[in-house]
Amino acid sequence: MSSKGAAGSGSRVASEAPGARGRITRYSTPLPDDPIEEHTIRLARVDALHWLGRSDMALAELGTLQSLEASLGEAIPATARAETLRRLADCLQGRGEYTEAERVARVCIEVAETAGQAATAVRARARLAGVLIVLARTSEARSEVERALADAERLGDPAALGHALVAGASLSSCLGRPADAMAAYRRARAAFDAAGNLVLAAHASMNVGAVLLALGDFEAARPSLEQTASQARALGLLRVEGWSLQNLGLALARLGDVPAGLAALDRAREIATSMDEPRLAAAALMYRSIVGREADLERAMRDAEEAVAFSTAARLETLEPQCRMARAAAYLEGGRFAEALADVDQALAGRAEELAVEESEIELLVLRSRALDGLGRHPEAKRALDAARSRFEEESSRIDDAHLRRTFRENHPHHASLVR
Repeated sequence: MSSKGAAGSGSRVASEAPGARGRITRYSTPLPDDPIEEHTIRLARVDALHWLGRSDMALAELGTLQSLEASLGEAIPATARAETLRRLADCLQGRGEYTEAERVARVCIEVAETAGQAATAVRARARLAGVLIVLARTSEARSEVERALADAERLGDPAALGHALVAGASLSSCLGRPADAMAAYRRARAAFDAAGNLVLAAHASMNVGAVLLALGDFEAARPSLEQTASQARALGLLRVEGWSLQNLGLALARLGDVPAGLAALDRAREIATSMDEPRLAAAALMYRSIVGREADLERAMRDAEEAVAFSTAARLETLEPQCRMARAAAYLEGGRFAEALADVDQALAGRAEELAVEESEIELLVLRSRALDGLGRHPEAKRALDAARSRFEEESSRIDDAHLRRTFRENHPHHASLVR
C-alpha cells in the first residue's frame, strides 16, 4: 500500500485480510501528500482497527505513525503526537501490556498538557486510571479519576466527560459499589450520545448491562446486553460484541437457559482469541466454568484452570481472584475442600487493601465458609460466613433503588445463605 501520491488518484484495488468476522478489506488508494492529512487518516484507521478487535494491525499502524512523526520532527504538531500516544495506550491495555500502557499514558498526559490539549489529557488520564485499576493500584487510580472528572467538567466537553465517567465507573465497580458504577455508566452513555459518538455510547451501554448483572437484575440485563451485542455486531465492533456476549452468557444461564448461555460464552471466547485479548478470554472461561458446573463438572474445572492460567500470565490482578473463585467453586462441588480453600485464601490475599474485586468478595467469603465446613473447621467456617453476611449487608445498604436492592439480595445464588 503506497503512502504517497495524490489523493483520489490511482485505482482503488481491494485486497483482503482474514478477520475475526469474515474479512477486513484494505484498499490501495494512495494516501495524501500532506503528511498532516496522512497522519489524520492513519489515526482514523487505528480507531477502526481497535474496535474491530484487530490489535495487531492497529499496533502496526501506530508504528507507522510514530515513524512518520520521527521523520517529520518539529513539522508534526505536539497535538498529533499526543493523539498517537493516547491510542497506543488504549491498544496496549487491550493487549494486556499494562506496564507499557501506564508509561505511554503518562507521557501522553505530559505531551497533551504541554500542547494545551486539555481534552486529550483528560482522555489519557482516564486511560491511566483504567490501567491502574487493573493493576490494583486503586488509591492512585482514584486521584486520576478525580482529576479527570474535574478537568472534564471545567472544559464542558461531553466526550472528555464520558471518558472520565467510564474510568470512575470502573473504579466504583472494583471497589464493590455497583450502584455507583451503573449511575456513572449511564451518565457516560448520555455524554457520548451528546458528543455523537455511537461507538462509545454502545460500549457504555454494554457496561450498564454488566452492572445490572452484578446487581442481580438478570431480567433487565438480558435485553440490554442482547441489544448492545446486536448493535455492536451491526457496527462491526468486535470488542464490544465480545464483552456483551460474555456478560449475556451469565445472564441467560441465571434465567434458566444454560445452553444459550454457554453458546454466548463460547462465541465470546472465539472473539477473544481472534483479538488476542487475554482479559476477555479469561472472563469468558471463568463464566463458562460457573455456568457449566452442574452439567459437566470436569469441563468446568478445566475451564476454571485455564482462566486462572490466562489471568496469571497476563497479570490481570483484578480478574485473577474471580478466576480462582470459579475454580474454588468447582473444587467444592468435587469435594476437594483443601484445594478450594487454598484458591480462596490466595484470592483474598492477592487483593489490594481497599479493593473489593468487583462484587466477588462476598462470594469468596461464602466459599471459604463452605471449604472450612468441608474440612471440619466449623468455628472458622462460621466466622467466614459472618464476615460474608456483614459485607453483604454493607453492600446492600449502599443500593438506594429498592428494586435493585431486592434483586441483589435475592437473585444471586451465593446470597441465599446470607439473607435472614
